[in-house]
Amino acid sequence: MEKNIVEVVMNNKGEVVEKVADYIGVFSFAKTIEALYRECLEDCDNPEDIEEYIADLYGKNIQSLARDFALESNRDMKKYLHMNNHSMPGNFADIEDDYPAHITGTRWSSEYAGDDYFRLFPQMVARLDSAEDSERAKEDRAYLEDWFFDAFGTYNIKYNFSNWLSEIVYMREEEQAIA
Repeated sequence: MEKNIVEVVMNNKGEVVEKVADYIGVFSFAKTIEALYRECLEDCDNPEDIEEYIADLYGKNIQSLARDFALESNRDMKKYLHMNNHSMPGNFADIEDDYPAHITGTRWSSEYAGDDYFRLFPQMVARLDSAEDSERAKEDRAYLEDWFFDAFGTYNIKYNFSNWLSEIVYMREEEQAIA
């Protein structure tokens, strides 16, 4: 696979329909998600058995579940970056405002000495869309990963995974009770 392309979408004829660039540092993001998932697993009485049960039931291990989550988040980030309006109801995060502030160190364009304040965000999106391999693009991916967790936190990720794990544990206990 090409560098900084994390997914290739194909049609039923095997033709490439879309190449999805890396927007959030998928591999690093997946490691963070895996660590969060493992924290949740540790709360179970027998985490190794639950992990093995998940692998048997779904054919996926914790790493592949975390990678799937990271790929889905990457696709969502791509959609978000291409929206006309980046504000989110109930959340103060707005990448179109946050990114230039991150780069320039000021939230106000009037306090920035350069004349490219309002071009910084579109330039970042263009770098990531083209799967650029520059140092700046790598820094952008790292920033978007950090921004994601700053904007949304880890609570809901852990909460949702813990709920899913509870269902898995319940199913497993039911199976063991019947056997």
